Amino acid sequence: MKHTRNSGQPLYKNFLSQTLSADVLQLFQVFEAEYTSPTLLNKSDHHQGCFLLFFSNGQGRLFSGSREIAVESDDLVLCSATEEYSVESTNPDQPIRCVGIHFLVVDKLYAATQATLELFFADALEPRIAKQTRAIHEVFSLLLTELCTLHPSPLMIRGFVSQIMVLAYRAFSSHLSMNDPEETSLNAVGHTVYAIIRYVDENLFSIHNLMGMAEELGYSYNYLSHLFRRKTGMTIQAYVSRKKIEKSVELLSDEQLSITEIAAMLNYDCIQSFSKAFRRSMDMSPTEYRALHGLKNI
Repeated sequence: MKHTRNSGQPLYKNFLSQTLSADVLQLFQVFEAEYTSPTLLNKSDHHQGCFLLFFSNGQGRLFSGSREIAVESDDLVLCSATEEYSVESTNPDQPIRCVGIHFLVVDKLYAATQATLELFFADALEPRIAKQTRAIHEVFSLLLTELCTLHPSPLMIRGFVSQIMVLAYRAFSSHLSMNDPEETSLNAVGHTVYAIIRYVDENLFSIHNLMGMAEELGYSYNYLSHLFRRKTGMTIQAYVSRKKIEKSVELLSDEQLSITEIAAMLNYDCIQSFSKAFRRSMDMSPTEYRALHGLKNI
């Protein structure tokens, strides 16, 4: 763990003593920092993946080459760690403060989540900014508090990181206006694929057929299917199926829900269909999964 603040030097504290796996992510740094004069952002030996930065106080600038981006309190910024960035305050008497995560998408287990993250985060060569994202600060604070405990819980850490990623995804998605002709024309394919992912995420419990989704999004299903596969490497049906399995893993941890109820919630025709799909993805039945994790089967 690093915690440096020499005379004339900015505050920087990394809460990780080593890289940490958090589901589909590998975390290189979880840090807080403050900047006055221009200071390099990356303080680790890893120059891959992305930075997700929440600026909690002050005003400043983010530099990369000839690019200069204004940032202020409550801004959320996503940028590539493969490029060299520096941060400085616009007011020498008031540092700009931020908390951040340096991460890489690595885990192949949850294929649907990985496809979502890679699509949204891995192409962050141009920095993205979302405004008024104060809600994410509380989750960052909970994550830092957990990392400071004597025996940090990996489960809690993964949970907080997942919440941060979901909130970040929603924040950036809300700034991608499907009604902006100029922005849509720049990346029409990306916008359409984001729309599919958002639709599936928001309607997972109510999706009965993909034709209905295509109609609601205003495209033919064949067009959406071709576009989605070209961009993510998987079919829409495969994505929905994987998302259902990921959600079922979450639901199976709730011992108040029976396996039959979970199958019905996720719109499987019967418990046998659910069990077959679960075994195909997880190499075990839902009953075996619960037994493996010490959970009751009802």
